[in-house]
Amino acid sequence: FALKITQFAGGGTAIGILAQHGVYDAEALVLFMKHWGQTHRGAPLDPAPDHNRLNEAAFRLASSSTAPEVDPEARGFNSFPAGERPMPEFAGVMPKIMGKQVVVVPFPAPALAALKAAAMETPLPDGQFLSTDDVLTARTWQRLCAMRCKQLGLLAEGCDEETTLARAVNIRQRTAPKLEAGYCGNATLTVRTSLAVRELLSLSVRDVALRLRAALRAQDSGALARTLQLHHREHEKGNQTFLRFDKHALTFIVSSWRFDWEGADFDAKPAAFEHGAHVPV
Repeated sequence: FALKITQFAGGGTAIGILAQHGVYDAEALVLFMKHWGQTHRGAPLDPAPDHNRLNEAAFRLASSSTAPEVDPEARGFNSFPAGERPMPEFAGVMPKIMGKQVVVVPFPAPALAALKAAAMETPLPDGQFLSTDDVLTARTWQRLCAMRCKQLGLLAEGCDEETTLARAVNIRQRTAPKLEAGYCGNATLTVRTSLAVRELLSLSVRDVALRLRAALRAQDSGALARTLQLHHREHEKGNQTFLRFDKHALTFIVSSWRFDWEGADFDAKPAAFEHGAHVPV
């Protein structure tokens, strides 16, 4: 855990935090900032911090030794002996996709509302639901995939290669029992949705969003427990687990939740928040 405070000559302060994702996730980092602000203002910590990171009741880890074996690859992971640094599957195409630029695409509220309205022109079947984030994630996946095909010279329209959207999801409210609001740990898992490239790009944004929502709905407490038991068992064997990617870099990660960064109040609410995930290759 590292923290850096920068005071600008023209006024204003930036607080930077770096943490190991295996221990902490962004929700916990923002909670830390909220608690720091509450302490600064002399207010009680709310919600109360919960440091029980190995919550066996919620994660069902106590039964990991007796749970049925699950193939890591079937859950979107690879397993390697501890200390071994695996070569990423997409290493061969890195020279074609690497760059020094970062693009920020603004989506103001009216644009998001229009995107959602277009996807909802036809009423959804009973019991179905789509969030604005579902729709935006679907559109993002399609555009990222089209971009990657151009970078690699793949003919997208007839491409049968598999593309995957790995959606980073907060599971605090999905475990049974639910984790406390003040849970100070890593409660992030990826929910994977896979399609052939040609199918992804031929479907409407609405249809892709429905696929994403179905994959998310399937992640009930039982499914989450099986995934967590898989990681736990591999670690007990002395192995480490990594997300599985693909040789064409057609696996994309999207973080699908918002953080209460404005709750970090130091007698003044923050003006901006930037969340970066630095993943070593």
